[in-house]
Amino acid sequence: MSLLNRLNSHKIKINRTNAAQAKINETSARNDMDLGSAHSGEEGEAIAFPTVKKDRILEQSASEKIYHNIVACVRKGTMHEKDMLNLLIDSDITSTVEHFSRIFMTYVNEKEQEACRIWMEMSGVDEFDLISKNKRLCEEIDQDEEEEIEEIDHDEEEEIEEINHDEEEETEEVDQDEEEEIEEIDQDEEEEIDQDEEKKIGQDEEEEIDRDKHLKESFYVNASLKKVNGLNGINCIKKSAQDENGPKIEVSLYFIEKILNRCFGRLPKGEPNLQFYPIKVVQYLIKNDLLPNSRIENGLMKALIERCDWESIALLLQFGRDIPEKDQVFLLQHLITLSKTSKVDEGFKKFTGINDGASSNSPRSSPMLQYFLPKLMLAKRQNNLMQLHMKQLKVDELLILFEISCTWLDEYINGSKGDSSRTIQLQNSVPSFSTIIEFVTLLVDAHFLTLILTNDLHSSLQRLSNYTNTSVQRCEEIRSAHRSARIFYEKNQAIERQRKEREQNQNPISKKQRLNNNRINKAGAVTIFDDQYVPKYSIEMLRVFDDAWWMDDSDEEC
Repeated sequence: MSLLNRLNSHKIKINRTNAAQAKINETSARNDMDLGSAHSGEEGEAIAFPTVKKDRILEQSASEKIYHNIVACVRKGTMHEKDMLNLLIDSDITSTVEHFSRIFMTYVNEKEQEACRIWMEMSGVDEFDLISKNKRLCEEIDQDEEEEIEEIDHDEEEEIEEINHDEEEETEEVDQDEEEEIEEIDQDEEEEIDQDEEKKIGQDEEEEIDRDKHLKESFYVNASLKKVNGLNGINCIKKSAQDENGPKIEVSLYFIEKILNRCFGRLPKGEPNLQFYPIKVVQYLIKNDLLPNSRIENGLMKALIERCDWESIALLLQFGRDIPEKDQVFLLQHLITLSKTSKVDEGFKKFTGINDGASSNSPRSSPMLQYFLPKLMLAKRQNNLMQLHMKQLKVDELLILFEISCTWLDEYINGSKGDSSRTIQLQNSVPSFSTIIEFVTLLVDAHFLTLILTNDLHSSLQRLSNYTNTSVQRCEEIRSAHRSARIFYEKNQAIERQRKEREQNQNPISKKQRLNNNRINKAGAVTIFDDQYVPKYSIEMLRVFDDAWWMDDSDEEC
């Protein structure tokens, strides 16, 4: 008897018990009604005891029993993919999002653990070795902590002895001075001086004690952080090795399709079913690249936009591999239309924790557009298809994108970070310099004629032209500096080759070894002595805009 049949029989038994319990409740309610009418003497005043709450409690307990049985079977390894799929599709067993997500994630976690065990067996990695490495690291850290604590205690003892010795000398000097001053000063002045000195000494001692306590506490905190970071580092290395080299979970395409049909269900009128939408399951499928875009009606991006699932959209832009370029442009247009309103979407507020005060009337300062536009720029795409679909953008949408790009370029070129910031991001919300230039190039190529004929875009294009001219000038300066560095590099390589030749003459290579070296070189290896494989540095100069295009009528003609 299969597991599914056993669960179905168990489900039938539960339904029978629920029906029997309902009948018992009905009969008890009728008896109570009769008793109530007999005591009151009026039929309309009889009280009927509610049974809906009992039925709900019985249904919840039945579903919990089914869930625990499924989890136990999954952990034992007796649950197959077909049986699991039938359970997940059954709306009676997984009637709520919580039960569906819990059962799915339990099944997937067991699959991941099985894949991890397979990977460790194939790669020859023993889990006991990793645990022993963790213990060794902890022991080493503890030993270092003990040594440092002993050093600190020893230094503290020496400092205390020095302080006591200095205090004794100071007290002796003070006593001598006081004896001389006592003869000259009255008793009242002596008492005041003693009180002031006691206060000063007490304050100095308290400051030294507080300083020692602070140093000791900071040391203990740093030592504990070292220990925690060491363990986290080993776990991260283990996880990254498993993610890169280890096998991922294996599920069939039919299983994924059925899960997607349940997650992205629709109502009879065609509207998305927002009451049953397991976000955890969708995000897991996106992160593990198990969510094909073609298997969802109208595409995955539009389905997520309909449900206002902005967190999953951000994950899709980060991990997605087959996002159509038209869907990316659709998301861009949708964000621009939302940026024109001063309100921020409620789902985006929950996702980012942004307040209402962050909203702005200016579209280019919209928090949603500022957050998602860098992720769109970095999303995987084909530039020729992206350029083709970018032609759907309107003039006002182009103006907003150009203004945001000019603001970011201005931060790189005229900002406080300088030229070194081009290789890194200024902020988390600002993409790299090359990413901005690539995206702007696609926009210019897609709307070249529109940019020339629209006067509203000329100011933004003038700013972009200035930024590109500035960056080209800096590239020319780098190229001129590279020429002088190249002479030094070539001279250094020539000296290195001469030194290697002298060493070879002193230690001649046998004919057999020379033949082996020639075979290796013919197979594709590169020798150290040959300079022809050193890559040459070059910069391609490209002038996009001509200054004559933007001259006024008073200027000279081209």
